[in-house]
Amino acid sequence: MTDRRIAMVTGATGGLGRVLVPDLAADGWDLVLVGSSQERLDALVTSAALDPERTTTVTANLRDQTAATAAVEAAYERFGRVDALAHLVGGWTGGTHVGRSSDEPFADMIDQHFWTSLNVVRELAPRMVDAGFGRIAAISSPMAAAPDAGMGAYGVGKAAQETLFAALAQEVAGS
Repeated sequence: MTDRRIAMVTGATGGLGRVLVPDLAADGWDLVLVGSSQERLDALVTSAALDPERTTTVTANLRDQTAATAAVEAAYERFGRVDALAHLVGGWTGGTHVGRSSDEPFADMIDQHFWTSLNVVRELAPRMVDAGFGRIAAISSPMAAAPDAGMGAYGVGKAAQETLFAALAQEVAGS
């Protein structure tokens, strides 16, 4: 257990994660880095010169509830708590007009944006409420409210994610 702040970063090896992670480390945070590839997580730890004593990596497909549970458990096992979640899992599928699209891009974007979000916050938010502190941030897109042509699948996934976080914010308000 540590007195330092603990941040979990999902999608840590993506473009935003590679920017945020070194900044968090420089600001004194202990880190739980979650990604889909151990090789990319190891490369991030090396390239950002992260202290292995203050960093844990977890390989997980957060579309799967069991994997998300295991990722949160790993964070609590290593550091005893999580003070902040930066949910940066991202991805884009699009380019096909809604009337010509199969179900696959819609299912993929809902999995990528909604299910990864729900699976992580379902495990983490109650623990933060019980601890009396926690912060959760997720990255969205203007496409959630005003998608361009060919961006229906992406917009649906991001809109589902935004709705989830808006509902969560109302549920934990004042806690």
